[in-house]
Amino acid sequence: MRNTKYILTPLPQKWAKQAGRPDRAWAVSYHRLNDKGALVLARSYFRSKAEAADFCAERKADKASMGNLAAGLSDDFKREALACADKLRPYGHSLTDAVDAFVRDLELAGASKTVQEALNHHVASARASGCGSRHIDTIESICGAFAADYRARKVSTIKAPEIQAWLESRKVRTGKRRGEPLSPTTFNSFKNYLSGLFAHAVDQGWTEGNPMQRVKARKVRERPLRLL
Repeated sequence: MRNTKYILTPLPQKWAKQAGRPDRAWAVSYHRLNDKGALVLARSYFRSKAEAADFCAERKADKASMGNLAAGLSDDFKREALACADKLRPYGHSLTDAVDAFVRDLELAGASKTVQEALNHHVASARASGCGSRHIDTIESICGAFAADYRARKVSTIKAPEIQAWLESRKVRTGKRRGEPLSPTTFNSFKNYLSGLFAHAVDQGWTEGNPMQRVKARKVRERPLRLL
């Protein structure tokens, strides 16, 4: 749509355009923001001139109100808002999207628990559910080692790459393979127990999603069958 000097002015439409569409007898062109936050020219149609005039009056009042509001903002604030909007534009999101996501993260962090608190609650829940002592001991051993390194961190702030790196840094502590990386089977066992911890945190509303779903498991090679 080409730009026009008749912005927010009721314009009668030609008879050919009105034929069979009495609701498009009058048109009003105006500026609006699209989904990407860019200013574009739009047009609305109305049945009567009075309806079109009311629409123009409302738009002009809104524009004046926004102009007064913008006049009260500092130049630094305006520059910051424009810079933020430019950073978000390639991703197709607005400032409102970014602020909503940031506030949501803050609210979640406030309601979240530390890794140690989550582990204590997870172990207590497992005992209350009647889990065996061996299973609980393994939870405390594997998840306890993780909690020792991330004790004070909120579970909602821990991301998959951190957990992946932690698992890959683990070494065998005893036996002939002492000091070597975990075997694929042991690695996956660690991953499963940590997944249980974070799944419990999700159930309690302490984190939005289980980061373990994005942690890559190790491929376990099947041993060939021995011939008798």
